[in-house]
Amino acid sequence: MQTGSGEGAAADAAGVGREPVEGILAKIPTARLRDRLLFRPMLETGLRVGEALALYVEDLDLTPDDEHLRVLGKGGKRRTVLLDDPQVVR
Repeated sequence: MQTGSGEGAAADAAGVGREPVEGILAKIPTARLRDRLLFRPMLETGLRVGEALALYVEDLDLTPDDEHLRVLGKGGKRRTVLLDDPQVVR
């Protein structure tokens, strides 16, 4: 019996397709800019909710051709998330 944790759990995990996620984004009113700004990086880069909520402006680097986020990930480890999609950077 598999409990969904431990060895083999990652193989059972399935991501949600882009279309349903875009549908969720479309339901966020345009007047709720903060919510849209929080949701878009999660959609485009695969950030976890906790990582997105922990972001600070200082974590964003928009140096041309090296746009990235410094993210505090699981276990308190820092990682770099590249922003190579023009949709995200603009």
